[in-house]
Formats: sequence, C-alpha cells, structure tokens
Amino acid sequence: MSATLNGKVMVFDSGMGGLTVAREIQGLAPSIAVDYAADTGFFPYGEKSDTALKDRLPAVAKALCQVARPDVFVIACNTASTLALPEVRAALD
Repeated sequence: MSATLNGKVMVFDSGMGGLTVAREIQGLAPSIAVDYAADTGFFPYGEKSDTALKDRLPAVAKALCQVARPDVFVIACNTASTLALPEVRAALD
C-alpha cells in the first residue's frame, strides 16, 4: 500500500537551476503542488555581498510564503543556503 502525499512546496532559487529540484519533487510526489520562484531581479547571487544576501533572503522567503502559503519552503540555491539558511529559518515558521 502506498501513501498519497498532499500539500504544497515552494522551491526557491536565484535563477532557473532550481527547476530541476522542482521537477524531482513533482516526480517523486505527483500529488504535491509545487510552486517555483526565482529571484532573477537580484541575479547573480555570486556577485552580491554576503551582507546584501543575508539582508534580502529572509525578507524574500517570508514574502513568498505569505503569498503562496506552502507547507515546505525549499532553497534550491547553494549560495543562498550557504550564506543565509539560519536567517531564512528564523524568518519562517
């Protein structure tokens, strides 16, 4: 017997690379709704200061979650998760 998973996931990246993560989630759990957001207005993250990213990312994550209301927020960006994961976690419940 297999369980059907329900819910909503928000996948976030600085560009389009995280679409592979979103597709993998959708493939593994087709009944889960997957939203994708790319921060292309601030791309590329590698050219931004650590401080600018630590300031920006929690606010962006919180705003996305307020609009999309996901059950899970996935950061599919290595730069974002390396620099600001604790700050993003603190901003989200």
